[in-house]
Amino acid sequence: MVFYECPSILLDDSPYDPSSPLDPDATVKLSVKVKNRGDLDCLVTARFYCSSPATTWMPKVVGSITFTVKAGATIKPEKAVEFTPATHFAKFGLPTPDHFCFFVEATTSLDPASGTYQAKYDRHYGQQNVSSHQVAPGQQLVIPFDTSGLPGNDGHYLISLRQIEWQHGEGEPFSIPSDSLRITDPTTGDGHVGSIPLTLQWGEIKAFQAVIDVPDNAQPGSVARLLIEQSNPELEKPVGAVGVNVVVIGQE
Repeated sequence: MVFYECPSILLDDSPYDPSSPLDPDATVKLSVKVKNRGDLDCLVTARFYCSSPATTWMPKVVGSITFTVKAGATIKPEKAVEFTPATHFAKFGLPTPDHFCFFVEATTSLDPASGTYQAKYDRHYGQQNVSSHQVAPGQQLVIPFDTSGLPGNDGHYLISLRQIEWQHGEGEPFSIPSDSLRITDPTTGDGHVGSIPLTLQWGEIKAFQAVIDVPDNAQPGSVARLLIEQSNPELEKPVGAVGVNVVVIGQE
């Protein structure tokens, strides 16, 4: 399991199914399974967020629920937060993106969340990317995403795009040549194969596009997983990432 496919984030009581894209105008109930690893009962607050693709978290609040978890127990609360994609993004003056991310923070006074918003490394957080990109053989897929500067480093980053192992049970993986994976600057049109260096001040936001050229020989039903990652040379761990699932559906 990769960090951006958290099975504990539930849509209508079930983990997200990549083969069933969400209807932008349909309302789903968001909830989360939480495990109490301690010896005391605790009152948990789960906060739900949603955002368009970004390598560092730019949260837009959906809502929150509060519930009790017994010591040693794992529960899914009866409470849930209602979410309609088109309505949510319209509140911020944004169109509904083809690809967006749910994010959950679970916190309690006995074990408060750290504030890192790092789903890859911190058990208080979970992330679920929503939507698989359906493409035809030979098609070019363009995915807009944002990057931003973070505190605590020198502001130098590397934005990279690479293919990673497919871990779902369905679909035969297909390979995308490395020179078919590019990151481009939409304001200048400049493109870089594989990765691009940049400097960002704390809070500065920069938009990019991931450009993927699907091979002509990709077979219908085949799949690929890609990772857009933001890293800093001074840090051992990446500061953020966006996961992308690609499914070939046949010629248009």
